[in-house]
Amino acid sequence: MADFLKILSGDELAQISVQFDYTDATKDFVGLKLFPMVKTDNLKVAMYNLVKGAKIPVIALVHAFDAEARIGDRPDYEVFREQLFLIKEKINQGEELRKKIRDMGMSENESAVINALYDDIANEITKVLTAFERRACEALSTAKLVINENGAVKTVDYGLAASNKIDFTGWNVTSHDIIADIAALKVASKDKIVRMIVSSKIMGYMLANQKLNSFAVAQLQPMTAGYVKNYISNALGIEVVVDDRTYRTSYQDATEYRFFDEDTVISLTTRGEVGKTFMTTTPTEDAGKTDRTYGFVAVHQWVSDDPYTSWTKAEGVGMPVFTDINNTLFLSVITATL
Repeated sequence: MADFLKILSGDELAQISVQFDYTDATKDFVGLKLFPMVKTDNLKVAMYNLVKGAKIPVIALVHAFDAEARIGDRPDYEVFREQLFLIKEKINQGEELRKKIRDMGMSENESAVINALYDDIANEITKVLTAFERRACEALSTAKLVINENGAVKTVDYGLAASNKIDFTGWNVTSHDIIADIAALKVASKDKIVRMIVSSKIMGYMLANQKLNSFAVAQLQPMTAGYVKNYISNALGIEVVVDDRTYRTSYQDATEYRFFDEDTVISLTTRGEVGKTFMTTTPTEDAGKTDRTYGFVAVHQWVSDDPYTSWTKAEGVGMPVFTDINNTLFLSVITATL
């Protein structure tokens, strides 16, 4: 196997990752579906967001005949300007790979090595994509990004208006009128909210709610999450999505972190995309060292001599950006009553 590693060129290593299934790796993503990736040539992105109220229709005025037309105006804009951030990871395929092959009982033949290398390459690409999914979900949960990793310290504030932050208390009390709160939230959005993302904890509050249970009994329906979703959809025109996905920062660390905050209701005025994840070329691409790119993720492989080791690195540079946050997103933190 050592001899085989020596004859694998960068191009041959890159060909292994041709099998990477981008669709399968991202099939459960939510954030990157709401913030789909697009390419930009600029490391800094500038978005001109309409200020609150700019989407209210504006009329032209009646004029007397032969009178000069009034000069119109344009909506004001808020400029959002941020630098994209770099996400990357590398893994070696030297002594660790040999141990992996022995531990899995594989023979040290060419096919076994290729399969092991493929697993590493696919995992690294997936890790980078999942890291961008995490940040898209964080933006949806908090209207901010708080980055403090590997020397990168950065806070991005998307400028969600105070009027779009509508918190509630008491949903854990079975007699509390959760439906009235959701209806008030929809009114505050000018009847625009069509989708809510919640956790199983918040769905649990709804399942235990007396009012919703009384509706189910009256309709001779079992009280299930399906019933709650159907009721809110029929009564308020809001699709309820339960998302409890988690991620880890290392295979060796069992700690799990949520993509979406457990105590926050994320309300959206669209079932479509809310913005874009702007991506640009990576440092390795700029240096002309990239072997291949997959879904905006660049892959580079190289060999170091002492100890003789083959390396794979995957990296991406980007950031999720709302198109018009204050006409799209409402956040509600749900605080339990003790």
